[in-house]
Order: sequence, then C-alpha cells, then structure tokens
Amino acid sequence: MINLLIYGGYHSDYIYTNHLSVGLSSLSNINTFPVFYHKNRNKILNKKNHYFPPIKQIKDFLEDLIIKNNITHVINYNTNHFSDYLIDLLKKSHDLKISVYYNDCPFSSHFSKLIYYKNQRKAFSKYDHIFVYRKEDKVNFIKNYHIKKSSITIVPPSCPERKYLKLIDSSNKYLYDFAFLGHYERDGRLKVIRQLLNLGYKCLVVGLNWSAEKIGISNIGNSRIQNKHLDYSDYLSLLSSAKVNLGFISLINNDLYTRRYFESPFSNSIFLAYESEFYKELCENMPNILFYKNRTPTIDDCIRAYDFSNLSSHYPSKEQKSLFYEKNSIYKRANLFEDFLKN
Repeated sequence: MINLLIYGGYHSDYIYTNHLSVGLSSLSNINTFPVFYHKNRNKILNKKNHYFPPIKQIKDFLEDLIIKNNITHVINYNTNHFSDYLIDLLKKSHDLKISVYYNDCPFSSHFSKLIYYKNQRKAFSKYDHIFVYRKEDKVNFIKNYHIKKSSITIVPPSCPERKYLKLIDSSNKYLYDFAFLGHYERDGRLKVIRQLLNLGYKCLVVGLNWSAEKIGISNIGNSRIQNKHLDYSDYLSLLSSAKVNLGFISLINNDLYTRRYFESPFSNSIFLAYESEFYKELCENMPNILFYKNRTPTIDDCIRAYDFSNLSSHYPSKEQKSLFYEKNSIYKRANLFEDFLKN
C-alpha cells in the first residue's frame, strides 16, 4: 500500500491540495493524506514566513506526520518549504520518494516569485520527480537545470469535481455584461475594464488588489468592483453572473492558459480566453469559448464576445459538458502520477 502525503503549505484553498488528493485517492492501493502548514496569526510574521519559511519547524511537523501515517511518497504542492537539505534528510531518515508539483511557474521573473522560489532552485535536482502545468517549464528544467526528461511530467489543471460543478448556475439570468474573477496585475487588464465601464457596460470584478479607486471612475453605476479573496465555492457560484467571462492570463506566473479554461465552459457565459495551442491539444473547443490572439483582449475582442453571447448557439449541451469533463477531470489527471507512485 502506498501512503501519499500531499503537502500544501499555506495553500489551503480546496482547489489545491485537497482537489489533487481526491483524484489520486481514486487510484488503486493509494492512501492520500492532504496536509497544510498552520499560518501564524501575526500578519507580519506570516508574510516573512511566506518568503522565508521556518525550515526547522516544518521538518519537525513533517516528520511527525511521516512516522504517524507510515508515509512512503510525498508531493510538495508548489511550496518553497522543501529545501535541498530537508529533502536529503527526509529521504535518508525515512526512505521516501519525494516529488513536487508546480502549478505556478518557478521561473517567473517577477520580484516576489524570484524571492519565493530562490531556495527551490537548489532543490530541483533533489526531487525524484517534477510535475508542471506548462510545456515551457518542462523545457526550462531540461535545458537550464539538466533534469532528465523522464523525470518531468506535464499535468494540466482539471475540471472541478461533479459536486462542485453543481455550484455553477446553468440559468441565463445575467446580472452583468462582463466579469473578471481574479487578482489584479499590471498587464493591461485595468485598461480593458476601464474602457468597458466608460462604454456603459456593467462589469463584475472581484479579486485581490482590485478597488473602485484603482479603476479611477467616479460613477461605476450598477457595476461591482471588489478587493476580495474568493473561496472556491463563491468563485464558482459567480461564473454565470455575466454574459462574458474575461480570461486574463497572469504575466507573473508566465501563464499561457489557466484553470479557468476547465471551469468556465460549464457556465452558460461566454469565456473569452487567450488562444492556447496546448489547451486545444487537450480537448475540442466548447461552444462557449472564444479566443483572442494577444496576451490582453482588445475592446473589439470583448464586444465580439458580447455580441456572440446574445445568440443561443453558444450554450453547451449536456453531452458536450460530459465529454469535456471526462477528458479533463482530476481522475483523468491522476493517471499521470502513476509512474512516480508505482515504480
């Protein structure tokens, strides 16, 4: 029996460690143990620990769990908590196989990411296997860090489990014209939202570091701009709020596609997404996905999507949703971990 510890660090949202645990527990002879490291109540100390984790305390925390649950395998889910020293120590002391899954890009040039992943660069070669979201990350590991091709696997994001799909409203009662659910970045998304508001469209924008003041428009009418972290259930419940969901991609994370590509198609809203060749390789397009060519959509792209949303032809059928789910569920993705777990 394989006892797998999936370590999420501070990433306690369901979409991370617990979601992966659900998929991997469906494999035969696998027991999964999703685990998070406690956050400090002191916000300043919490911020410090985010970038400079307390490795000694984390080691003690992990060793207790490993011994208690007879752990045989570990997946570090995108945390900087595993130093090269810690990986060597855990392998030597407990005869473990240890891997890492980077859903964010560990090679981002953004200052915050350079600090966050600094110690991981020393740890890359210590992992028994590396899992990534992006083809580009795999190429980087091989070319610049001399990691064997056979030791790297691309694992794309996946659809929510069926119980979470029920949170996505399938009615056509839209409260807004456009919605973006996600964090603010300086990549042109602010300009697009501002232009849409100036043209009189009703917009829903919810995510970290957004604010009406940042938009710089005194009267936003019936639009809603909110600086708020959305938990996963709330996020899914808002996916059908607008006629068009805007699919901005993160420059900070070097994204060419995101998990929204596997969530938004289950709503009856149009999903306006950056054209990703890798995404197209994974599945046939759903009828409610429209693509734009540049990294940020133009106003013409947005209006094209809005006009298309007024046609009935874009609603995906039950069969289309079912096929999309079967090809891209977390259970399908779980198969990509089998070589690491069973060899």
